[in-house]
Amino acid sequence: MYRLRLLHTLAVACTLLCASLVCVVQNGYACSWQAELFDYTTQETTRLAMDATPVKMPLVNMDKGVNVQCSLAPSDVLSIGILKQQKVDIVCRYPDDQMLTARALTIFDLFTGEGLTRPVTLFFSNARKYNETLYRLHVDCQ
Repeated sequence: MYRLRLLHTLAVACTLLCASLVCVVQNGYACSWQAELFDYTTQETTRLAMDATPVKMPLVNMDKGVNVQCSLAPSDVLSIGILKQQKVDIVCRYPDDQMLTARALTIFDLFTGEGLTRPVTLFFSNARKYNETLYRLHVDCQ
């Protein structure tokens, strides 16, 4: 009788532990992507929350030689076995049709519960003075 009761208690405890791990792990990989644009000229920071639609932002300061159109597009969660992956593609286009492409990435391991995030920071400098930074764009998972 005692062994049966102990086994039953142990089974209930294991079930509760597994259920809590599944709930925590399933909700733990959700990533809230944030973009932060810092303007060195005005010293202003603009924070952009990204949803499912691409965020478009012009980086234009003609007096300083900057004219860039950037688009930030987050993706849906992609499941690869026990891994969950999310990304944000950053595409910046210049007037002469040159492009800059970057990708911020986060990967969550459902088995271990650990996450890995690779944020992106881009600096946009003066075309006439390479060492005069005008904008900083930082994309990260919060």
